[in-house]
Amino acid sequence: MSGDELEACSSEIATVANSNQSSPFTTATDCGDVETMLEAEDFCAGGIECTLQNEDGSFPIENVERMQGTVVDHKVKCIIREAVLGAMKIQSEFSSSRAHFLRVLNYGRDLFCKGDPNIIKYWPKTWQDCISLLSGEGYTEAIQYWICLNREHPCCYDITNSPEELCKFEHKPKVTSGGPRNIALIGHWDGWQPFSTSCKHSCGAIEVSIATMKKSDRCSTEEVYVSGFVPSYLLPNKCPISLDPFLEILVKELEDLFVNGMEVEYTGSSEGLPPGKIVIRCILLLWTGDYPAQAQVGKFIQGGIRPCRRCNVVGAQGSESTHYYYGNYRYHSRYPSDERDLNMFVQTMKDIECEDRPTVHATMARESGFTGLSILHRLYAAYGFNILKDLTFDAMHDVTLNIIHHHLLRYLEAGILSRNEIDVRLAAIPWTSGILLTLA
Repeated sequence: MSGDELEACSSEIATVANSNQSSPFTTATDCGDVETMLEAEDFCAGGIECTLQNEDGSFPIENVERMQGTVVDHKVKCIIREAVLGAMKIQSEFSSSRAHFLRVLNYGRDLFCKGDPNIIKYWPKTWQDCISLLSGEGYTEAIQYWICLNREHPCCYDITNSPEELCKFEHKPKVTSGGPRNIALIGHWDGWQPFSTSCKHSCGAIEVSIATMKKSDRCSTEEVYVSGFVPSYLLPNKCPISLDPFLEILVKELEDLFVNGMEVEYTGSSEGLPPGKIVIRCILLLWTGDYPAQAQVGKFIQGGIRPCRRCNVVGAQGSESTHYYYGNYRYHSRYPSDERDLNMFVQTMKDIECEDRPTVHATMARESGFTGLSILHRLYAAYGFNILKDLTFDAMHDVTLNIIHHHLLRYLEAGILSRNEIDVRLAAIPWTSGILLTLA
């Protein structure tokens, strides 16, 4: 606010105050003048009770001066109240700070009071003085509430009356310790055609198995637990969030099993692990699947400029093609690219997740390698589940089956290898228990 504006605003306040300046300092010479002043100012209606009269209605001379002073005080406070309200109106119109408000108010005080200490003593000096003055006249401040958005309840909020007041959700950190009886899970998602390859009724299943179980046991079909079936043919194409509603149920249960656990009756007995009621907690150790499935769950792009979610390798576009290629394998094998840090890309993932313009979303995804923020990232705050490193390819898809099949047939046709020799070499591979492979 400039000096001219400040002077103009202060003059406006002083004008409001000076318009009623003569009345509060009129001297009452007799009881009739006092009665006139009381009537004119609605003395009693203004909250000041008139209890200074005699029984016959006359005013004792010793009470006249007291009544005069009371009327004067009330009148001065009314004028100052109008001046404060005027200053607040000016502050609102000019969008000025409280410091500017006090400057305007003090400048108006100097113009109105003219150094009279009997009047200056009533004039407010601070913002809180102004609030107290208005509160005495019946004005009330806007009620201030506090909103709790604590990360311990990311999907809920609460409104409190003060920052010290606890919200209705529990904020006390829970402390626990690990134990050999806790459970770690392996998640898996894959789709298939239930009838034939030409059928348009593709579906899929979200499954978990127990990582803390013996490998020979957890790989059996009896120990694979289906979390939910997904009607893939009903989901929109190229929609990164289409799988989230089906994963949401599993993730919520994983969060609850980690934070609260589940009380069970432990019937086993071993050294240091007595039987009885215990609380079992559960974590998701890793998530596995093939390349397209992992791209869906982790919200990774399949290809693009930065196709690898673990390193910063950059692809090059061919001169006669729109595809990106990733060469220099020998160089990258000797000098690997820097690994990606999850914390550096979380904000990028969130920005892509919130982007609703298709072309902008596609450009951001192609340049970063992400199509959004995976719902599994919610487990990172709990126990550090890293969607860049803890989403792994299963063993079956670590082998380029088509290429191996093609070369095996070529070796057999050329007589370089015999079927018996291939069977011997396959038998020497430490396959998962229960799997028997022979060359058909």
